[in-house]
Amino acid sequence: MSIYQQIDCMPIHWDVSFELRDEFVLNGFFLYSLLLEKAEQRTPLHLSHHETSQRDRLKGALEVRNKAMEGIGQEAYTHACDLCFVVIKDEAGKECESQFSFGILYH
Repeated sequence: MSIYQQIDCMPIHWDVSFELRDEFVLNGFFLYSLLLEKAEQRTPLHLSHHETSQRDRLKGALEVRNKAMEGIGQEAYTHACDLCFVVIKDEAGKECESQFSFGILYH
């Protein structure tokens, strides 16, 4: 008998569902990501205890992290690997640098 079959036949009545919804997965991923980043920085993660949902609790911390990651905040921002940076020739045969992450051609 699998654990899931055992849960279904347990005499205990739970007030919550065992259903795994997409918002639970996303909230878990975001929380785990924030915790990993804070562990790397050796700083505490502060979240509000007065919000009505986990999404709202995480919103402020995610906004701060996203703002810090913009532009040069990314660890590999200035790298130039063969997957995202190549030199190609345009229609006139002039060499152009192409950064595929941005889709921009530089002459």
